[in-house]
Amino acid sequence: MFDSIYVAFTSQSSRRWMLMTALFIILSFTKMPEVMLHGRLWAEEGSVFMPDMASKSFLQALTYNYRGSVQLINAIACWFAIRSYVDLMPYVTTYAAFIVSGVLFMQLAYWAMGVANAPGFALFFLAGWFFLPESYEVWLTSTNIQWLCSLSVLMVLLLNEDIVRRRFGIACAWTLLCGLTGVPSCMLAPGFIAKGILSRSVVFASLGGLLALSTCVQLLAILTTEFSNRSYDLHSLAIVQSIIAGTIFQPIVGVKATSLVTTWVGMHYFSILICLLFSTLILFAWRQHVESRLRSQIFYVVGLWVLVTALNVVGSIPGASVLETAPLVGSRYFFFGASCLVISLLLLSTSNHVAIRAFSTLLLVIIAANGVGQRLLSSWPQRFLTGPSWAEQVHQCSSVRACVVEIWPATIPPSEIRLPPGNGTSQISLTLPDTFIGNVDRGR
Repeated sequence: MFDSIYVAFTSQSSRRWMLMTALFIILSFTKMPEVMLHGRLWAEEGSVFMPDMASKSFLQALTYNYRGSVQLINAIACWFAIRSYVDLMPYVTTYAAFIVSGVLFMQLAYWAMGVANAPGFALFFLAGWFFLPESYEVWLTSTNIQWLCSLSVLMVLLLNEDIVRRRFGIACAWTLLCGLTGVPSCMLAPGFIAKGILSRSVVFASLGGLLALSTCVQLLAILTTEFSNRSYDLHSLAIVQSIIAGTIFQPIVGVKATSLVTTWVGMHYFSILICLLFSTLILFAWRQHVESRLRSQIFYVVGLWVLVTALNVVGSIPGASVLETAPLVGSRYFFFGASCLVISLLLLSTSNHVAIRAFSTLLLVIIAANGVGQRLLSSWPQRFLTGPSWAEQVHQCSSVRACVVEIWPATIPPSEIRLPPGNGTSQISLTLPDTFIGNVDRGR
């Protein structure tokens, strides 16, 4: 038995996955060291979900409806967090998101190693994706797991049918779980249904059916909830401008340069030019210079890139003006599209046309360098990297009075959660805490 275990762990495949796991942990500590070490409660997970979960049974948590959205994984994480020791509460939600992020990273790594011409291409792809400006708002926060799930579902769609068939039960369970964790994953249902029809695949059609079922659940939640903060802005040019700036410009040239372009130059004709340029490049490569086995992947990635990002912008609380507040608030609406950009570039880097391969590779390197550079040199990521210390505040709480603890992100006035009397090692009462919701009103 021990011989078989040794062989399993020393095989090339196992060493590769251990290396990817180590890389994920190192990158996570590089990206958000304070959050990894100390945990945090972010926005609604501390100000809304956890207080609401305090008085609910586990079954009630599974059907929890927040502003017209069922967010199953977040609800479960917050249900367990509110029942853990006070010192551990932020770790429960943070590392629930860390696990989902790890699953997604491994999906991307597995796919990239199967597609890339060389390991170096895969590493540039992973580094570029990991440090996307749009990723900070969705990283290590259970309330934004839904955005990670949407990309995870896309990676299921990009798998070969044989692989999905061998693990069909796991694929079904994960797809359904993601579909019931917010609306973003449900938006990929057309992609699965299209692949099921075009490829005559019962496997992908079934997964599309599960997402369609999840869509019905989410639609029911929307129809039974009074929530009128969304503008549902259908201004087509504004949507196109948001997609171009939020999912192409921001990853390639950075946050400040994108802001300068959108403010000083204007986006009307520029958006049309960039849209035509990328459309021509992708169409040209797709028709003539990409392996046939990868052509369908470009079709699904680009199609869902546009569809999902457009729906996210239309359904966002600020509407098409969401780009004005990104990346500090609103980047989550562009996370899926920005991820599709780097996925598309890795696919195009496999082209047998030298110019297309060189251009795509150059953009991948620029995105990776830009992402790392902004993490190390820019000031805007600090909103997501530092915040009120949970441990310090809890340890200063009185044992005879209720304690108000500030949560992330740091705002004026602060978003807070009220803890019952006790020290930092006592378990929280299920009838408490009372909660004060600060000025963080983020919604889906």
